[in-house]
Amino acid sequence: MKLSVLAGLASAILVLILILRVDTEKPNDSGNSILVATEITALKTRRYNDNGELLERAKAGHLIQYDSDERMLMTGVTVTQLSREDGMWTLAAPQGVGNETTSSLELSGGVTIANGTSVGMITDTILIKSNDRIATSQGEVVLKTQKSDTTADGLIINLNTNTATLTGNVNTEFRTERSP
Repeated sequence: MKLSVLAGLASAILVLILILRVDTEKPNDSGNSILVATEITALKTRRYNDNGELLERAKAGHLIQYDSDERMLMTGVTVTQLSREDGMWTLAAPQGVGNETTSSLELSGGVTIANGTSVGMITDTILIKSNDRIATSQGEVVLKTQKSDTTADGLIINLNTNTATLTGNVNTEFRTERSP
């Protein structure tokens, strides 16, 4: 009987030693593990001014923000900005990066820009700054209408006043219909 009690006590001590040893071992370095802080699928947002007027509607198919990173990575992004002059700009892109610190959103991967149905433009990237409501593209911009194609080195859209300015070298080609 004394032998079985001693054997039981020895096995309990052995189990405690194993647990303490496993608990105090340092984990193996498994590379740079990045923790996900926020992940949202099918995101829809609205932003209002101080008077309660709608300024912006946005949606993204997927948003992810990693721990200790101020950027929000998005896919399938569409932003509709409403101006004070009753204008509406819609910007859509495959990817977007939002930044909380700078209150900005950079759309990339082939951005389509529309002002209602009257204006349609395409550019590689555009930066929307929420604080001053200015959208800027510093890459080639292509503006297409029924009768012309215009290319420019850049674009500035003032979402407050509903105006767009093509910048840099601007070239327009007009198409005319020929009579038979």
